[in-house]
Amino acid sequence: MVDEKLLKSAISRISSWTVPDSQEPILCRGFYTVLMVWPLAFLASPILLNFFKQSMSSDLYTGLAMLIPQLVLGIAVIGVMVVDGDIINTLNLGRWRWRYLAIGAGSAIPILFLNGGISQLWLELCDYLGFQLPNETALEIIIKNAGTGLFITSALMAVILAPIVEEVVFRRVIFSFASIRQGIPVAFFLTSAVFALIHLDLKNLPGLFVLGMAFQTITLLCRSLYPAVIMHSTNNIIAVTIIYAIKKGWIEI
Repeated sequence: MVDEKLLKSAISRISSWTVPDSQEPILCRGFYTVLMVWPLAFLASPILLNFFKQSMSSDLYTGLAMLIPQLVLGIAVIGVMVVDGDIINTLNLGRWRWRYLAIGAGSAIPILFLNGGISQLWLELCDYLGFQLPNETALEIIIKNAGTGLFITSALMAVILAPIVEEVVFRRVIFSFASIRQGIPVAFFLTSAVFALIHLDLKNLPGLFVLGMAFQTITLLCRSLYPAVIMHSTNNIIAVTIIYAIKKGWIEI
């Protein structure tokens, strides 16, 4: 049973969140950078890498194609935001508290079970309606068939780089921009929907939407980006571990 007073307190804390006037232009600049850099980074990188494909192993090519766009996006967004203003506080990465570690890692476990349940219901619904969804995501296929180097690259990207870049982009930049113009409820929906869609994972689409909602909720409740980054990283650690166990034949699904 959810404590009613605790629930009201959480709702009040979320609804009272605002973007300080001093941070608004910096976050808006970050948002427009995302719009410009994102398609360039994720479309141009594989095209440019293709010129050097003959001199690379397939694992190296795939690893760089996954790694470079994330790096370019993260560096570009933070780069334009750091020109002026207090970037640490603008990104909600101020004072570190050890409780963030417990909150982020601890929250990932129940959300993972919830995510799995929602994804299973989604698969059953699609099967009932006659929609055929892919059995594996692109990342699952890459990790399961990767050599040691590519596996390490993919794991590090999923556990370290992706949580940092995606939480900065979605939870801080896109959500802030949307909330300024459309309010918190609409920003919650839009940010979580885009977060789910960009993963190109039809099999787990509703679960990813809920995951985005959970990351945003914990960010607003804690007034910090640290718990969401840790929660995101923990979720990916578990996912990569499961995929690796399947790759090694330790577990079967």
